[in-house]
Amino acid sequence: MTLITLDKWREGLSRFWTSQASGGQPARRLAWAVFFLATLTLILVFMVSPQGVDLVAGQESSIAIEATRDVVNRVATEQKKRETATLVRPIYDIDPSISAEAQGLIGDLFRKIRLVRADSALTDEQRIERLKAEINLEILDPVLMSVVRTDEITLGSLENAARDMVARALATKIADDSVAAQRRVGVEEEIRGLRLPTGYRSFTLEVVKPFIRPNVVFNEAETRRIREAAAAQVEPLMVQKGELVVRRGQVVTEQQIEILKDLGLLKTQGNFRIAAGAMILGLILVGMIGVYLGQYRPDVLLSERKIVLLGTIATVTVLLSQPFTTISPLMSPVPAAAMLATILFDPKLGILFSFVISLFIAVSGISGTAPVLVAMVSGLAGVYSVSKVNQRWDLMRAGIVAGLVAAAAVTALDLIQGHLGWWKDPIFAFIGGLASAVITIGSLPFFENFFGVLTTIKLLELSNPNQPLMRRLLVEAPGTYHHSLMVANLAEAATEAAGGDPVLARAGAYYHDIGKLKRPYFFIENQFGGENPHDQISPHLSALIISSHVKDGIELARENNLPVELVDFIREHHGTNLISYFYTRAAEIGKSEHILEEDFRYEGPRPQHKETAIVMLADACEAMVRALRQPTPELIETSVRKVFSQRLADGQLDQSDLTLKDLDNIAKVFIKLLITIFHSRIEYPEKDLPGWERGRSESHARLRNESAGQG
Repeated sequence: MTLITLDKWREGLSRFWTSQASGGQPARRLAWAVFFLATLTLILVFMVSPQGVDLVAGQESSIAIEATRDVVNRVATEQKKRETATLVRPIYDIDPSISAEAQGLIGDLFRKIRLVRADSALTDEQRIERLKAEINLEILDPVLMSVVRTDEITLGSLENAARDMVARALATKIADDSVAAQRRVGVEEEIRGLRLPTGYRSFTLEVVKPFIRPNVVFNEAETRRIREAAAAQVEPLMVQKGELVVRRGQVVTEQQIEILKDLGLLKTQGNFRIAAGAMILGLILVGMIGVYLGQYRPDVLLSERKIVLLGTIATVTVLLSQPFTTISPLMSPVPAAAMLATILFDPKLGILFSFVISLFIAVSGISGTAPVLVAMVSGLAGVYSVSKVNQRWDLMRAGIVAGLVAAAAVTALDLIQGHLGWWKDPIFAFIGGLASAVITIGSLPFFENFFGVLTTIKLLELSNPNQPLMRRLLVEAPGTYHHSLMVANLAEAATEAAGGDPVLARAGAYYHDIGKLKRPYFFIENQFGGENPHDQISPHLSALIISSHVKDGIELARENNLPVELVDFIREHHGTNLISYFYTRAAEIGKSEHILEEDFRYEGPRPQHKETAIVMLADACEAMVRALRQPTPELIETSVRKVFSQRLADGQLDQSDLTLKDLDNIAKVFIKLLITIFHSRIEYPEKDLPGWERGRSESHARLRNESAGQG
């Protein structure tokens, strides 16, 4: 048994190096495998390596710690930068609105004076009293009297003088009231120097002084820019290599803790012996997956895409285990990895993932057996729950099942060990299952599209009648649409009987004839009583049109981004069959020695898969039975057996995985379903048939019978 196992492994390893399939070059596949092996091993080493100096601020250090390299003292440097920035004085800008406001108020004051002076109904005393009430300035009556009695030229000169003084005073920065007071003193001296009578100088001073006030606003942006520039000029304060960072017995400060973090001396250094042991364990655990793939899934090793996909799932799950288990050791993303491996690969690989990643968690140092047990059983529950998935909601259901199983397992352990407060543990375990379902639902579309993996869920989505190509087929080629539905029903039931993938067979049958959308009326199922176009063209051209629906279908599938697995159904569903009806017609019309059989065959290839071969047989049998005038059970069985015999004799099934036993089971399924569908009907006299049926040409009827299953 051991020798057989080793031989399988050697054979898988040999294929890994020698295969030139679409999986990429062997060197690249090996590079990816080594990359993920190293990544997972290093993650494990990091998880199990002991922490370095275990200190917190305010704790007394039992050892002296020196700097192992030059490092910036970030805390001291930042403090120095803040101090330097605070030394920069704030930047203030002159607010022009204050000067403009002052000029406006001065103008209003002199306008009031002119209005009072112009009122001839008032005496001078009345004018003075009115001015006192309106201008609100502390000016002596004699001064106001002189202003009231002065001429307009002098009054204008006083206004201009006041405006000029205020404008000059406010043209410079006045930061506060002390500066404003100093400016007022300067204005007084300036007014004394004017060649004006004493009363006028006093009046001008009283007018100007109220407007000499602070006129600046804080420029926050410029201040911040200059302070940042000043802080940037500060040279970093360094801790030199060998410098004592913490003395023995010293109470550690926050600044020292930050220095230790920057030096990598705080909770990051591992023990070499433990790291070496973790590396060996990591190699063993990852090697288990490699051995399994070499023995049972060599196709994964032959595909660069699958290697990257599998490695990504494993790496991301192991990385996610850290934040999850930080919340609670019982919250594990293992079910997510198990479900993804099951959906994207197979249940056996999902089970292996459950064990391997659970062991990763166990080795990482999580205390107790409960976390490991919870991870294993929840992962297994996830595998069993997604073995048959029909919609994305089933993934959430699987997460709920995984969570419930995990909660039950941890509850059992808590009861056995007599833990108090055990009700908290099942909650965390159940949340872990739900979180794994969310991870699976969120990541599955990415894996499906980015890595081109065709899952059951994706197939079910593509089988939706609302898909664009399906809607086009229904509208533009309804006969082909109905034919495809019938073929899908036959193929699904037969594939299940033959041990294939029934969902893939159904989806492939839906799309196998989409190429007929280009010329739908050249195919018999879409000719509803009209003239048969093949009667007007040569057999060679007819055969070319009929066979071209395969190439047209492939092009249409690629334009609509259909998976390659479905394209295979389009390419292979006729294999290299002979289009016998038009070949016979061509032989009847011309000289048989000039008619090449190769000109009347499909390009192929022959079916390479069990599912595509079954769709080929279902396609031919459905068309053959549909063409029968009186489909009795005996005639249906004879027709089905005839199709199978023809395909076998022509070698169309040689490259598929179907056995003779499979073919017999498939034939029985076809016969049973076709008898149910095409039961015997009463044959009406010709005069009772619809007019379009009576008007069919003889060649049209013959084409329907003899070319059944060839288009």
